[in-house]
Amino acid sequence: MVSCQRRWLPSSPAAAPGIGRAVAQRFADRRRQLRARREELRQARDTVLALDRPADHSICTGDVTKPELWDKLSLHFRDMAILVNAAGITQHRLLIRTQPETIDAIIDTNLKGTILGCKAAAIAMIKYKKGCIINISSLLGVRGGRGASAYAASKAGILGLTRSLAAELGGANIRVNAIIPGFVSDTGMTPGKHKLIYMLHKSPEIGEKVNSIPLRRMGTPEEIADAAAFLATNEYVSNCMLNIDGGYSAV
Repeated sequence: MVSCQRRWLPSSPAAAPGIGRAVAQRFADRRRQLRARREELRQARDTVLALDRPADHSICTGDVTKPELWDKLSLHFRDMAILVNAAGITQHRLLIRTQPETIDAIIDTNLKGTILGCKAAAIAMIKYKKGCIINISSLLGVRGGRGASAYAASKAGILGLTRSLAAELGGANIRVNAIIPGFVSDTGMTPGKHKLIYMLHKSPEIGEKVNSIPLRRMGTPEEIADAAAFLATNEYVSNCMLNIDGGYSAV
């Protein structure tokens, strides 16, 4: 997500249900001009048109794992102010049963795409001596988890990237932070509310996992978007790894 005043560029599935779309809506509510990146153009267009938006928005299609996309964005959005890296995919499968091409896809989308996005944003922001990069990681990147080895590795890499860039770019007044969501419903990788209720009824294991969260519920994409809005506006926050997990990281 890029901002205008300057612009916001969400490198995220903003057209899909989930964190990327919620972040796009939150920033639109705050009178930011959005530039959404999404391969599925029709779905992205419909989502952008549906935003309750006081500003104009546009869509750029492409693959976040390709340097050419970010080169194009760097030329087109030279006044980039804020980047939110929210693109992410996963597959729930033991590593010994995971195909190499699946590992490549997860690492390329989640980690390489974030690295390329950060590089493009840094080049654009250094000229203005100001900017903000927000990377979406995951609690699995901190704690690990069964059946998500490649995903956990990619999200752990995002935390290392965030810390390194906060040190590298601070002198240019560019802030770099990460959000670490816990269990969040309706992200495209997790079930929505009604499906979750059904799954809780059918699977005691899922119910136990939710009950292990101190707040006794999953988070929402909108609550992650609130965290992104905070990180975008507080100009003294950098190298912050912000847990949004209902207290789960404490147990």
